[in-house]
Amino acid sequence: MPKPLLRLARWRAAKAGVLSARDMGAAFAWLRPNDLVWNYWHNNYLMGEAPPAIDLIAWNADGTRLPTALHSQFLEIFRDNPCLEGS
Repeated sequence: MPKPLLRLARWRAAKAGVLSARDMGAAFAWLRPNDLVWNYWHNNYLMGEAPPAIDLIAWNADGTRLPTALHSQFLEIFRDNPCLEGS
């Protein structure tokens, strides 16, 4: 993940004191965009159909807010994760 994006994420959470439930849900949605974003857009908007139910939706709808300090630690772990290099 680009460093400016990490700085922006950290700044937004620090400004509010927490990472909002909406922002957390969006982050999870974009981790699996085919299942949680494009599938809904295609089925609902283009086809007028309900998308198939998947278990991630219930978890993604959780309204938990993440304290800024914990969010910052997660961003550091993500930034420094050697498993993500080259991806």
